[in-house]
Amino acid sequence: MKRLQLSAVIPNHNHGAFLEDVVQDLASQTRPPDEILVVDDASTDDSRQRLARLERRIPGLRWVAERERGGCNAAVNRGAGLARGDALFLVAADDRVLPGFLERALPLLEAH
Repeated sequence: MKRLQLSAVIPNHNHGAFLEDVVQDLASQTRPPDEILVVDDASTDDSRQRLARLERRIPGLRWVAERERGGCNAAVNRGAGLARGDALFLVAADDRVLPGFLERALPLLEAH
């Protein structure tokens, strides 16, 4: 059975206060994604500063900053286009991911 490479894509607009939680949830999974990609959709809060700090601590975190707001769908599409994985996990910037979620979900995806 092939091990899928997983990209977690997080569209973000002004959810800086929540970014650390969701990125840390993903990074601390027992089977973390191979990459965590945040697309910042022209935030006006401190999202970009927070992402820069997180990038130094979290292996596999990448982020891109859009100059003009395109909306959530555009941010998701941009992230999907930049993702390197075989599969995508779309996560909202204010979501939480329970421990063990990816460890349980990925084998099902790989089997089917």
